[in-house]
Amino acid sequence: MPNNTYQGAQLSVPDPTNQQPNLIRGTANAPLMADFSGNVVANQTTGSNFNMSNFLTAASPYLGMASAGMGLLSSVMNKPKNINQDFSFDLANSQYNTSQGLTNNMNSLSGLGQDFNNTYKDMMNPNGSYNQSMFQNLRQNVADTSSQNANQMNAAMAARGMMGMGNVYNAINNRQAGDQYAQGMQGIRNQSANLAGQFGQMSMGAYGQAGNLAGQADARQLQNTQFNTQNQNDYNQYLKMSDYNQQVQNQNARSAHSNNMSNNLFNLAGGFFGMGK
Repeated sequence: MPNNTYQGAQLSVPDPTNQQPNLIRGTANAPLMADFSGNVVANQTTGSNFNMSNFLTAASPYLGMASAGMGLLSSVMNKPKNINQDFSFDLANSQYNTSQGLTNNMNSLSGLGQDFNNTYKDMMNPNGSYNQSMFQNLRQNVADTSSQNANQMNAAMAARGMMGMGNVYNAINNRQAGDQYAQGMQGIRNQSANLAGQFGQMSMGAYGQAGNLAGQADARQLQNTQFNTQNQNDYNQYLKMSDYNQQVQNQNARSAHSNNMSNNLFNLAGGFFGMGK
């Protein structure tokens, strides 16, 4: 008997000699069972109707939205806090103090130079104590010598019986005394000038040595000041650079957090739009 077609499925008429039911082969991938008279009695499946691929396709918008929501919540809860580290510390400065021995030497040399200088000035001054003392000695010596010469001359003339010549001899004696005094004054001035020059050189030498010691102390003090200044500059630069790097780090952290928030918001919005399709 020829086969009959039933809605796209092939129907087989049962064979009276074959007691097994014939299958109606349909197009829905589920075979249709027929009884011995050829009537369809039930649809039987050989497995479960659950399809994982279809489920994931249908649930993907919800899963994406949930994932974006969790990411957004995590971003809100993990908002970065600004780093506020204090980079300052106690900067120690070196101290330089001139030794007491060096200070004493400088003071001694300075005092010695002052004494030499005072002596120099006194010798260069005709009214100074040194010159006045020398002039007084000169006058006394010239006067003694003149008096001795006058006495000797008068005694000699008297021994020879020559009288009335005292005034002449006194005039001659006084002139000689004046010459001697003038020569003595010049000699004292020359001697004072020579000695004053020596004392002036000694004064300059003492002052020079004191100045050298003071210069060495000043050089050490300058080195110490420069060292402290350089350390202070390095310290200030360190503070500024550390603060700048900290600000950059905080800014980068805020930027990264903002970008993460934006991405999660876009993903969440995309999930909502996906649900409307």
